[in-house]
Amino acid sequence: MLTSRLYAWSRAHVVIVDTSIMLGILVTFGLASVDNVGGGLADTFSVVTIALLAVRRRWPVGVMAVMVVLSLAQIALLPSLLPANVAQLYVIYTVAAHVPSFRTRLLALGFGILGSILGAFRFEQRSAVQIAFSAFFLAITVGLVWVVGNLIRGRESIIEQLSESNTILRRDREQRDLIAAQVERAKMAREMHDIVAHSLSVVIVQAHGAAYAAEHAQRWERADATRTLQTIATTAQSALAETRRVVGVLRDPGTGVELTPVAGLADLDCLLEGVRSSGLRVTTGSHSPVDPRGLTRDVDLAAYRVVQESLTNVLKHAGTGATAHVAVERIPGALRISVSDDGQGDLAAGDGLGNGIVGMRERVSASGGWLLAGPQASGGFAVTATIPVAGGPDEAPTPAAPADKALLA
Repeated sequence: MLTSRLYAWSRAHVVIVDTSIMLGILVTFGLASVDNVGGGLADTFSVVTIALLAVRRRWPVGVMAVMVVLSLAQIALLPSLLPANVAQLYVIYTVAAHVPSFRTRLLALGFGILGSILGAFRFEQRSAVQIAFSAFFLAITVGLVWVVGNLIRGRESIIEQLSESNTILRRDREQRDLIAAQVERAKMAREMHDIVAHSLSVVIVQAHGAAYAAEHAQRWERADATRTLQTIATTAQSALAETRRVVGVLRDPGTGVELTPVAGLADLDCLLEGVRSSGLRVTTGSHSPVDPRGLTRDVDLAAYRVVQESLTNVLKHAGTGATAHVAVERIPGALRISVSDDGQGDLAAGDGLGNGIVGMRERVSASGGWLLAGPQASGGFAVTATIPVAGGPDEAPTPAAPADKALLA
């Protein structure tokens, strides 16, 4: 961890680090070059050569070019190597470690080896074997420094790739979170529509009925008015409670807020009683009892919303005196929900602004099922939904969708 921090700090403060290295080399190797053979000229070469290290990472190619010129001038003008020539190794390392172009890095290696050979011939005045050994030693040193620089370059390249990958992954995660949030908003909009549309339909029917009775009835009992108002209040309270449950899903987990489970088939009797209290006659039928505990949450909620939205449409469009019939039954591999009425209203004649049938179809489709909705030949309107469920051991596979499912409203 400490090494990573130091490395990050050095990358963020290049000038400070390079200047410090330059001063350290100037003190150690530069002073050793003073009074060397060559006098003041050697001192000038030493100071200029070492001073270039302060900008070696800012302009590595330019520094390399100047260093090549200085090296050639040193071979031509001075009689020996200088301790300050160690700065040339730093420049070769810098080019190998920080220049992206492989051709430029290879050129730095070539200049270093060429300088080693020329320097050995120029400054070594002994036998040919000693000259060859000096050239070989200097060239090997240059090659090792260049290889270390390339290894560091590869490490930095890997770090950059990992950083880019992390950035891409972070953006991808943010996009997935945004898509998930949008999906949840769409689900909530559908939930809010189902809750509010049904509850307001009941309230509106009750309010219109009460207003009509108060205006036209010869004698309206207080008990009737009380019952109507209680139905309105109960429906509004139920809608408010369900709305709070839906909105509560958006709260952060771990806040200690206990959320009541969403509605399901276990609440079907309460739903039917509330609809009946609004004046609509509702009959039920089921060939086999349905145990909600054997259903997944999505299937249970989808079945409940199909019944709720269908009854809401009956209240809106079936007209007075209509009767609704609700049937929820378990068939092999699936759950079938059917809601029909014998009213004279036409759902297609509504305001066209609702999302009831569309929402039911989306819910059922999301659970792998299908939904048929349309007028009946004998009059009235019917909605039939079939949702696949995990069946018992004796149940057959889920039947295929009907061929006329393109007639979905």
